[in-house]
Amino acid sequence: MKHKWDIRWEGRHWCYDEFLSRTDLLPESFRIEAYDGQIGFSDQERLTVLAMLLENLGLEKSFRFLLDISLQDGEISRQDFDLLKKLIADFVGDELPLL
Repeated sequence: MKHKWDIRWEGRHWCYDEFLSRTDLLPESFRIEAYDGQIGFSDQERLTVLAMLLENLGLEKSFRFLLDISLQDGEISRQDFDLLKKLIADFVGDELPLL
């Protein structure tokens, strides 16, 4: 069964059941610490993990994954996607080969 993600423009805390549903997707040997409905203990820890994952996967694969799970299933609104495109365009300029 395909997992339903709830990705939003603003971050949010997970309830216990949401946390379990996400960690169930990982192998048993993979450990994640969570506190107050979020991975890790601070935004800096979460950003570090995100940077590590982006470094391992690369931006292209990461963005393609986000597009696949979000736009196809309507899990990220078109408005949020347009905000993401604008944010990227403002940061890197008008040359957006993937978007």
